[in-house]
Amino acid sequence: MTALGDGMDGPRCDATGVERPTGLTHVDAAGRVHMVDVGAKSVTARLARAEAFVACSAEALRQLATGALAKGDGLAVARVAGIMAAKRTADLIPLAHPLPIDAVSVELALEPGGVRIEARVRTTARTGVEMEALTACAVAGLAVVDMVKAVDRGVRVEGLRVIEKSGGASGSWAAGGGGLARREALPKAGVVTVSDRASAGEYEDVSGPTLAAALRRAGAEDVATRLVPDEIAAIRAAVEELVGEGCRIVLTTGGTGIGPRDRTPEALAGLFDYEVPGLAEGLRAVGARRVASAALSRGVAGVVRVGEPVVGRADSPSESAVDRRRQAARGGVGTATASQASGATPTFPPPDGVARAFVAALPGSPDAVADAMAFLAPLLGHIADQLAGGGHRHVPPGGPTPLSSDPRLVWATVGEGALDPAALEASVRRRAAGAVVTFSGVVRDQDGGRAVASREYSAHPAAEGMLARLAVEQLAAHPAVQAMAVGHRVGPLEVGDVAFAAACSAAHRADAFAACADLVDAVKAGLPVWKRQHFDNGDDEWVGL
Repeated sequence: MTALGDGMDGPRCDATGVERPTGLTHVDAAGRVHMVDVGAKSVTARLARAEAFVACSAEALRQLATGALAKGDGLAVARVAGIMAAKRTADLIPLAHPLPIDAVSVELALEPGGVRIEARVRTTARTGVEMEALTACAVAGLAVVDMVKAVDRGVRVEGLRVIEKSGGASGSWAAGGGGLARREALPKAGVVTVSDRASAGEYEDVSGPTLAAALRRAGAEDVATRLVPDEIAAIRAAVEELVGEGCRIVLTTGGTGIGPRDRTPEALAGLFDYEVPGLAEGLRAVGARRVASAALSRGVAGVVRVGEPVVGRADSPSESAVDRRRQAARGGVGTATASQASGATPTFPPPDGVARAFVAALPGSPDAVADAMAFLAPLLGHIADQLAGGGHRHVPPGGPTPLSSDPRLVWATVGEGALDPAALEASVRRRAAGAVVTFSGVVRDQDGGRAVASREYSAHPAAEGMLARLAVEQLAAHPAVQAMAVGHRVGPLEVGDVAFAAACSAAHRADAFAACADLVDAVKAGLPVWKRQHFDNGDDEWVGL
C-alpha cells in the first residue's frame, strides 16, 4: 500500500532497529498497516482541488436543471453532501488524519452528458487535504446518483482525480500530462554525509540517501552526493565542490553534536557569507519534539556567495567568518575559492549580480534527517527564489498584497500609486516558467473621436478585495498558471499613464496568454472602478457608473 500524500520514502528503522520496507510509508516492520506519524511536519497552509463527472441522461439533466426531480433540488443536496463528506473524511478513510478544515467549496455544473463536480479544500495543518477533496467529489457524485437514479438507471460517477495541490514538503502540483505535474522545480542540490565510519566503509550510509530522496520529493530533480569523514577540510572541500558544480542548495548530515569529532558547524562557518539563524533554531525545535537530546545539536544554516573568495582557516575554526574576512582584508593568509557554476545561472539574476547557494547542517540519524526535512522542504522553493533575486513578493507602489486562498497570486492592488509593469513582470517570473505575459492598459489621448486631456479613476472601497477574488477565480480556471499579479490605479491620470496592468507566468505561452486575456476581461467586467474623462473642449463624462 503506497501513500498518496507526503510520506517519506527510503528505509526507516523502528525502535528495535529493524528496517522498515523501502517506500511503504503506511506499513510497519511487521507488515502491518499503520497511520503515518506527521508530528514532525510543519504546520502550513495547504490546498487541494479535485474533480469528478457524473454521466447521466439528457432527461436526468433536464430535471436537475429545472428542479423537477421527485426527491427535490439534486444539485443543492449534492453540494451539501460533498461539504459534509470533506469534514468526515478521517471517519471514512481508515489511515487519513483528522484535520481542521479552513474552507470547503463544492461546485456542480451541468454539461453535455452529465454533471461536472469540483471540490476545493483548504487547511492549515501538518498534512495535505487531497483525500478530503476527493471524498467531497465522490460523495457529491453519489448524491447526484441517488437523486436521479429513478430517472436514469445507468447514471455513473467517472474521472475522480486530484487536479491541484499545494503546501507541504512536496510543493505545488497541477493536473497535466495525464496526471499531476510539479509547478516549479528546485535548482540542483547537493548532499554531504559526514561520518568517519561510513566513509571508511564500516557501515552503509543511510542518512545521505534519505536526505537525497527527500530533496527529490521536494522538487530537486538533480541531486549530487558526497561522503566524507569528520574532518573540517574534507567537509569544506565537499561543500565547495558541490557549489562549484552548480548546486544552489547543499545540505549536510552528521557531525552536529558535541563530540570531539563533530566539526561540521566549524567547517561551514568558514564558508558562510551570512548565517540564517532562524532556520537552525527551527530545525532544533523540530528535533526537540521527538527527543530531548536534540537540544545538543549544533546545526547551522547560511548562504555562500558563488565565485568569490571565501576566507577560512582550518587550524582556527572557532574564529567567526566576519573575523576571517576582516583578516583577509588586512592581508591575512589562507583562502579557499568556490568556482563559478557553469550552466546554473538563475532564470533572472539577483539584483547585485552575485549568485548564492544555501547551505545547512542537519543531524546524522535517518529519522532525524526525515524530521528535519519535513520542516525544511516547504521552505526550499522560497529560499531558492530569494537567492535568485525573486523570492520576495514585492508590493509595487499602490497597496499591500491582500490575503488570498491561492499562493500563486503574487499581489493584487487598487490604489493611487503608479503601476510599474516591469516590476509586475519580475514578480511572476519563476524558474519553471517558459512564458511571462503582461498587459498594460494605458490612458489614450482620444475616445470616440474626442480628444482626452486626462482621466480620473474612482473605486468602490471593497475593490481591492474583489480584484483579488477575480484573480483567484482565474487561477482556478487556469491551473497551469504558475504566478499572477494584477493592479488597477485610481486617482488623476494623464495621457500615457498606466491605469491597469496584469502579468501571468506559465510553462507554455498558450497557457500564459489565455490566463492573462481572461483576467483582463474578468476585471473589465467585474471590478467596481469608474472613470471620469476630461476632454480638450472642456466637457467631461463618467464611464462605468
